[in-house]
Amino acid sequence: MKGKTASRACKNCRYSWDFYGEFAFRFKKHRMGYCIRRQAAVLREDVCEQYGRRKPAPVPAVTAARIDEAIEDVRALVRIFSSPD
Repeated sequence: MKGKTASRACKNCRYSWDFYGEFAFRFKKHRMGYCIRRQAAVLREDVCEQYGRRKPAPVPAVTAARIDEAIEDVRALVRIFSSPD
């Protein structure tokens, strides 16, 4: 059971924003954060019933078709801005 509650900790929740502190050479993540759902400050280890899974980061797919479209767009811009109007 402990593994199940650890995965539902506020640090893994989509509604949790972490607080960062400015130190001499870097920023450091604090143990506290802010929960959008509860509208309150929370510890990163807290567990609540309003847990929301993190959304996966979108991975942009680079394909040959998209590269060809970008090249055509750049060529059109070159024609527009190099015309002597």
